[in-house]
Amino acid sequence: MRINNGYVVKEIAGKYVIIPVGQNVVDYKNMLHINDTAAFILECMKEDTTRENILAKMIEKYEAETEDDKAVLTKDLDEFIAAAIEYGAVVEE
Repeated sequence: MRINNGYVVKEIAGKYVIIPVGQNVVDYKNMLHINDTAAFILECMKEDTTRENILAKMIEKYEAETEDDKAVLTKDLDEFIAAAIEYGAVVEE
């Protein structure tokens, strides 16, 4: 999976947003505000990657040591991926 070519992630005034570009501007017309964790996930997706690779990077970044911590990160990742795919910002390949 990776970021769809028709979207960019930008930091504006200390906040992260996903912005549609090109033809996607016509289709979506609005930015999607995201948090720091979502921005980190999208940074991992600048190049084609896997869910497992992103999760491993999240576990390292957030120093998740317990199974409960890892379960929270897994849930957050899966929910964000589903929302980003629905929005069109992420494509699975």
